[in-house]
Amino acid sequence: MKSLKAIVLCILFTGAASAQQTSPNLQFLLDEMAKRQFTACERVARKTFEFVGGENVRVNTAWIKETEGDSLKVTVINGSPGDMIVQEAEFRRVGRVCTATYTSIVQDAKSCTTYLTSNPIWKLEADTFGVLSAKNQGGVNLTMVPVANRCVLMYQISRAE
Repeated sequence: MKSLKAIVLCILFTGAASAQQTSPNLQFLLDEMAKRQFTACERVARKTFEFVGGENVRVNTAWIKETEGDSLKVTVINGSPGDMIVQEAEFRRVGRVCTATYTSIVQDAKSCTTYLTSNPIWKLEADTFGVLSAKNQGGVNLTMVPVANRCVLMYQISRAE
């Protein structure tokens, strides 16, 4: 079975998405969004969190009362021990258009420099106090933060429908 990290990276790099039916974890997430009266962007939410999986899932939601029904921030922590991922998306509805800004945070056992050099799809854009910023041809932004001998990888992409 592929790790959650590998699945999320596949989605970010290729835009691949192919789930035939709604997983229990995805349904739980959609139900949590519905409890907040935010169902207008379900299609974008399904694409954004299509591969929420693992043994456990935790969903946190946040919104501003004045924009209730038009925007919602969702944080999902899911996976299993040793293969955990934090995903966050902010959904907004503007007229008939739904947008999502999606961030995925994973930890890699390699240093940030090693990760970057071993993954040539990333083009380094900046080094700010040791924090590396890169982008791929698909428009995915990557921020790499060194922590001890490891690297915290933060991927970010936006989509609209």
